Amino acid sequence: MLEPGAGEVLEIPLPFSEFHEGELVEYADEALAKSFYEQWRATDAAPLGFGECVGYGVPLFLGGEDGLANLGRCDIAMYWHIAGELRRGTAELAPGTTIGDIAIGATHT
Repeated sequence: MLEPGAGEVLEIPLPFSEFHEGELVEYADEALAKSFYEQWRATDAAPLGFGECVGYGVPLFLGGEDGLANLGRCDIAMYWHIAGELRRGTAELAPGTTIGDIAIGATHT
């Protein structure tokens, strides 16, 4: 299971059908952060649109807070893309490394 906001890959030691039919039902809070999502929904009750997700404004792996103030609606494809690029670009950095001069939309030559 991929967690883009935390930049983690989690191993689920079950067949997909057992995970989907059992774990997600019995352990919805642990697997899907259900109560955290419900807290966020209390602040934004409008339905999520197709292609939208709730994501961290500052990913946890970049020091973002794991709290409601750091959550917001975003385009799911863009969220996964940006989170993946940021994780890939920072994976080898030591904790506490300062990151500066980030240009959004810059082209590489």
